[in-house]
Amino acid sequence: MVGDILLTQELGTLLRASALRIDDGDLNIAMRELLRQYAAEKSLRFEQDSAGNVYLSRPSNDDTLANIAIAFPIDAQDSSRWFKSAFSAFDLLGQDDVHCGVTLMGFTSLRGENVGLQAWENAVAIPGKPAAPSTVPLLDQFSNSPSPTTFPFSAIFQPSESTDVYLSLTGNSILIAKAEKALGDQEGLRVCTQEFRRAPRLQVEGLGAAEVTRKLICAYSEYVVALFDNFE
Repeated sequence: MVGDILLTQELGTLLRASALRIDDGDLNIAMRELLRQYAAEKSLRFEQDSAGNVYLSRPSNDDTLANIAIAFPIDAQDSSRWFKSAFSAFDLLGQDDVHCGVTLMGFTSLRGENVGLQAWENAVAIPGKPAAPSTVPLLDQFSNSPSPTTFPFSAIFQPSESTDVYLSLTGNSILIAKAEKALGDQEGLRVCTQEFRRAPRLQVEGLGAAEVTRKLICAYSEYVVALFDNFE
């Protein structure tokens, strides 16, 4: 009971910071600092990259596996909605035995553009498409931080709670297939495939998005472990 009260108070403080009115194109530095403080209080690893993205991570059961991220825009006008859902899923997963480490990722978002996610995505070269470092001048203040290349993920999930009773899934086909299997014959499920190159991503929107994301991450972490076991 006391733990629930403390969590509500902590979430309230972070939500107020995520809802701060900032000029379009500015960064929510206060939210980044509060997340740093929260990580220190909860013994989470806090890191920030040169795109201004922040990462709060729990240790993995297996250091050879890349973490799974739960991401939200940290500077957008509607950041609080995305943050609350991501934080809720991250907190719920603290009660589970997840094989992969789990990271809460706040990504830089300017003028409606997910520049932090784009910088993370484009930081690594793939055949036929070289790496494309960010050229946004506002991010120069983070230039002494590590490159986004140093933060690999097995997958990125973006939950968003809403009153819509029908879930909407948008992302890589592999995650959509895993989600459809985990959710079973769910009425009204809407899906839209969108492929990403560095790691699969999935947006989960609708009623119960945080709990659904928790379920999907648990299932996907088991898939990742099995995949690597088969390579050995």
